[in-house]
Amino acid sequence: MPLAPPANSVETMASLMPLSPYLSPTVLLLVSCDLGFVRADRPPSPVNVTVTHLRANSATVSWDVPEGNIVIGYSISQQRQNGPGQRVIREVNTTTRACALWGLAEDSDYTVQVRSIGL
Repeated sequence: MPLAPPANSVETMASLMPLSPYLSPTVLLLVSCDLGFVRADRPPSPVNVTVTHLRANSATVSWDVPEGNIVIGYSISQQRQNGPGQRVIREVNTTTRACALWGLAEDSDYTVQVRSIGL
């Protein structure tokens, strides 16, 4: 089951095709920033989110720091379409703007979320 973003979130989706005819995963990016229990001002969504180094079972997602409110980190998660569960890969500090996606299954589509974490 695909992930459903919260009703008040902003989302950007892109479908990326494999870089080689021998690679098969398609990665869908869903970028939002609705984390936390108390929200003064919602942190801005990451910008220029891209997937590179696409391989049969791995890829790299990267992004740029958004302008606006203070962002203290990012949470990256991946979920196989029509597959079980969501995998939260890691939360990274603002000096790291890339994360390896791993364990991708061939001939499968994925939803990847990169979320800003604010104060």
